[in-house]
Amino acid sequence: MEFQGYALRTADEHLDQIRRAADDASARVWPEFLRHCAVANSHWGKLWTRFPEYQYALVDDSTGHVVAIGHSLPLAWRGRREDLPAEGWEWAMTDGMQLSGGARNTMSALAIIVLPEHQGKGVGSLMIRAMRSIGRRHGLDRLVVPLRPTLKSHYPLTPMDRYVRWRNEDGLPLDPWLRLHVRAGGSVLGVCPDAYRVEGTVAQWEEWTGMRLPESGEYIVPGALAPIEVDADADRVRYVEANVWVAHEVRSAR
Repeated sequence: MEFQGYALRTADEHLDQIRRAADDASARVWPEFLRHCAVANSHWGKLWTRFPEYQYALVDDSTGHVVAIGHSLPLAWRGRREDLPAEGWEWAMTDGMQLSGGARNTMSALAIIVLPEHQGKGVGSLMIRAMRSIGRRHGLDRLVVPLRPTLKSHYPLTPMDRYVRWRNEDGLPLDPWLRLHVRAGGSVLGVCPDAYRVEGTVAQWEEWTGMRLPESGEYIVPGALAPIEVDADADRVRYVEANVWVAHEVRSAR
């Protein structure tokens, strides 16, 4: 598959370039607290050694610079909605790393990061196409995405199952990242309410967010899709993020 103006590169052949670019992209784009999920920290580094062919980048032909990074891995899924659990992203990462049974027939997205200076240029659509292309290359049937809606942080008090039903004037999802997947042929299967969890002490969360958290209760922090829960007596802060299950066909997609 061609990506006019860009080259698709995978980490099995361009490990150093893509890994450096991925570290830079995540630091620039993700809120700091997202970098402290226990499941992610246990497994993320293994992606580069176990599944380098599923970590990829789009590189601008004219400059040689990376414009976007994608992370994924293969796992087993029978294609039934009821087999996609509430744990969403954390399940995909854990199951992909510790597959207990069944053939790896499905690709799961873990992240797509478009660098800020290249957003709004259609790169996101190309990254979805590239991910499906990699899945076809490895004989996988479908792609599942525990999708993190990009504008949900603007509405942290709205439950995710209501947010995903919001539509714009043409009847497509209001959220631009969800809308892009639907336009690319993805099907919204439902919400995964316990997709991503981050826990830490009050001091850690104050450092990650740049906010004071002086007493127990719920707080809205920048970049979070839902409020955090502070237990000052126990010195614990808990964040549970819902995502949205989206599925794409891979073999038939072009």
